[in-house]
Amino acid sequence: MSIRSRLATVTAALALGAGLFAAPTAHAQSICDGPEPPAWCDGGGVEDPPVDYDPQGKLNSATRAPGGINVSGWATDPDGTGPVRVKITVGGTWVATLDANQSGGGFSGFVGVPTATGQVCATALNTGYGTNTALGCSISVNHDPIGNLDGYRIDGNSVTMWGWALDPDTTQSTQVYVQYSDGNTYGPYPANLTRTDVGAAHPGYGDAHGFQFTFTPTQIHRCYTAWTVNAVDLHAGADKSVGGYFCS
Repeated sequence: MSIRSRLATVTAALALGAGLFAAPTAHAQSICDGPEPPAWCDGGGVEDPPVDYDPQGKLNSATRAPGGINVSGWATDPDGTGPVRVKITVGGTWVATLDANQSGGGFSGFVGVPTATGQVCATALNTGYGTNTALGCSISVNHDPIGNLDGYRIDGNSVTMWGWALDPDTTQSTQVYVQYSDGNTYGPYPANLTRTDVGAAHPGYGDAHGFQFTFTPTQIHRCYTAWTVNAVDLHAGADKSVGGYFCS
């Protein structure tokens, strides 16, 4: 075979072999090749972002405390560069932002709630890829007093009542008064007696929230009208009934 023929054969074979391989596909530069790659890039190589790169976490608890709430939970962000910031809302009102900078992305702290009312919710604020993530909701905040009329007795023309009352906005002892069925209001009477059961059920508020008092109404009405015992609000709420006597 002549040299010319041999060259033609080789050229044809090379052309045929080239057709067996697909031409390389062009790619845009990966974000991992940029000057400040996200945390999920390993050494700046060409990689895809995580499948789910929204923050993750949970609001574990929210409990009422004098003047606010104690909250705790955790939050992490797969492509974040620092502790996740967690937004705390009460009834949709943004009341605080906490850093999830504890072990495992934990967060906890006291959040003052001077006036807002409604359900406590937490949201992890996203950085990098992704969107904010709702971490859940918990208790509802109300500023009205709470308590209970545990009992009463009638001795002749006098009435004795006992129970407990507290204002969730303060450790200070509140007062109670009676709107009685003779049309009069009696009191206020201090709710500052020691009630260790109340203190145990409401940590942080102390024990001085019990009441017991005796009064003499103009008439003793037993069973054809109604009367209520009301706790006095000390801050952002309104006076609230803690019990009464109702019968038909």
